[in-house]
Amino acid sequence: MGDPRLRATLCGYGHRQAGQALLAAVELYRRWSAADEAPVERRRHAEELAVRYLLDDVAERSAGAGR
Repeated sequence: MGDPRLRATLCGYGHRQAGQALLAAVELYRRWSAADEAPVERRRHAEELAVRYLLDDVAERSAGAGR
């Protein structure tokens, strides 16, 4: 049936689903680039800021959906 971690990157049209799929993609990227020692320069600070923004945005919109 395939890797469930890869399937987690698929989503519907909802904002929350899209955010969760993006976070799953980030996790796979981190896992694969660490395991393969990818020949790309990682800018960890920028990555942290982008992921924090995504987490905050998904949480904010999820909280607003219950109103």
